[in-house]
Amino acid sequence: MYQKPNLTNTYPLHRSAYRLYTSRQYKDELLTTTVPEIQRTNLANVVLLLKSLGVQDLLQFHFMDPPPQVSTQHLVHTYSLMTNSSL
Repeated sequence: MYQKPNLTNTYPLHRSAYRLYTSRQYKDELLTTTVPEIQRTNLANVVLLLKSLGVQDLLQFHFMDPPPQVSTQHLVHTYSLMTNSSL
């Protein structure tokens, strides 16, 4: 029978994270919230995955945090060129 290991002695209960930046950076440069990952990453894999799952109209797909419309349009156009070309 599997027995869960006792890890209470190996991991401290409280951990701290320290970030080094100036007060000006904190006030002027840091965002109040982070930009969602789908808005910061390459969408090629997302487009291919959604197409493989049978999503026909990516421009009307309901994303929780939608990517920029221009990026989506560009990728849909690139995908249509790839599927219509004869390799």
